[in-house]
Amino acid sequence: MWNNCIESVRASCVKAAFVAVVVLATPSTAWSALAENLTVSPRALSMGNAVTADPPGVHSVHYNPAGLINLPNGGTNTLTLLAPTFKTGARFRAPEGYEVFGFSDDPIIDTSHPEYQGNTSFTDKLTLYVPGGDIVEPEAFTVPTAGLAYRPEDAPYVIASTSYAPLAAGYQRGEDDPGRFQGKTLALQRITLLSPSIAVQVNENFAFGASIGMSYSAFFMDLDMRSPNEFVGVVRFLKEDVCPVFEGSGAIPFIPPDCVGDGLNPFDTLTSITLEATDPFGLSYNLGFLWEPDPALSIGMVYQSEAEMNFRGEFQTRNSEGLVTTFDALQGDPFIAAIVQILGLPTNVPEEEQGDFRLDLTLPEHVAIGTKLQVTDRLQFNLDWRWTDWEKWAQLDMILNRGTALTQLGSFLGVTTLTQLSIPQGFVSRAHFAFGAKYHLNSRWELRAGWEPRKSSVPDDKVSLLVPFSDANLYGVGVGYKMSNNQSFDFSLAYMESKVSAPANSSTSLNATGIDNIVYNPYAGLDVDIETEVFIAAITATMRF
Repeated sequence: MWNNCIESVRASCVKAAFVAVVVLATPSTAWSALAENLTVSPRALSMGNAVTADPPGVHSVHYNPAGLINLPNGGTNTLTLLAPTFKTGARFRAPEGYEVFGFSDDPIIDTSHPEYQGNTSFTDKLTLYVPGGDIVEPEAFTVPTAGLAYRPEDAPYVIASTSYAPLAAGYQRGEDDPGRFQGKTLALQRITLLSPSIAVQVNENFAFGASIGMSYSAFFMDLDMRSPNEFVGVVRFLKEDVCPVFEGSGAIPFIPPDCVGDGLNPFDTLTSITLEATDPFGLSYNLGFLWEPDPALSIGMVYQSEAEMNFRGEFQTRNSEGLVTTFDALQGDPFIAAIVQILGLPTNVPEEEQGDFRLDLTLPEHVAIGTKLQVTDRLQFNLDWRWTDWEKWAQLDMILNRGTALTQLGSFLGVTTLTQLSIPQGFVSRAHFAFGAKYHLNSRWELRAGWEPRKSSVPDDKVSLLVPFSDANLYGVGVGYKMSNNQSFDFSLAYMESKVSAPANSSTSLNATGIDNIVYNPYAGLDVDIETEVFIAAITATMRF
């Protein structure tokens, strides 16, 4: 009997500490799939991003570089300001019979608990990673970009470059927010600083374009970790119900004098983790064509290449006193200490560990095909088909520069080596349509509207608070105002919403249960409803010279 208990203690420690390793490689993946094309062009946002056959001026560099050919003679200069706001919340509920090894006093579902916000999580705090390692939370969050294009007099080509953010996402939750177990702070961004581009008029109806993107990428993540599973519940049971009887007696074989130290609680923070990494220079390219067989019809296509992101950075883990003292206590019995050493488990868990790591990601290739149809002299409809190969992120590999106590535990379980962690993601490649409409009110004013029903690349069984989206709808409206032949403005408002319900045990990245589950599930056994809203106001000023 006591041998079984000790085996449970050892297994619980392995389980509790290892799950902290699992989250180290997860922050940057799914946000890339969900935040793309939200912080590039106001005109494109107002058209639901259905602009492949009707590219938006200098921002054609991103959407379809062949569209640059429609710019007039001389120079074109643009300045864009985007002001996004973001809200995400979650509600947690305990289904009937909820317990972890007989314990059900989870403070997340106790609305009166003083250390939590109750059964809800909420944040509307956007964050930005500043080169040098600072995370800032601007009072007025804006994303400024600028672009420049030039066409020699009546030349059959246009050259251009613009800066833009193909990916920008980040948030910060409060110290007591229950959502912090899947991300207290997150900042992820890819900023294209230069994009030398060219569009060439091949013949009267056909144009070809190409651009090269030179980008800076970064991510930062900080989170607390807990492990509400049966293994940790066993340790709590031993600490509260068994240890008071035998602790310190030294009379019972295989029971250490300190038993299980301070013990573990499946509902408390076990480990805190911080990740910080950058890729200061990355290359990608876009290729596109524009075919206009008739003044009322155009067809466009763009191919956006894969983009290598070679992140290099640092990690730090801060282990709880309970986790540290539990492993220390196991050393109090010579027989158990010998078993721990033979199995290659850490002889202790330090309070802190840090080191360097690398994570090589490939931002997947993207293809879009679109058409523009001029129904009347004033009314135009756009339709796009869009596809991104997110299936390439089926697995992520993170390499550490040194072994740690946590990777030792993972190596014992056979899911890591001492310096490499491979994480299955389960992403899928999905296609979706986008719709846009434009109405020329008069020679100065133009009205726009669009809808993009986005299909999530995150399967239902991989939903999490770290990636608080499922399928989402993006709605956009906007106006264009031509002040003169040399000056114009584009205004847009965009709104995106996503709602997803994850019943208990439905997502292996959120609330799955079972002692054989080695993926991080901090809300195991709970029903979780997640809702996210994004609102963006944007303006572009275009000046010709």
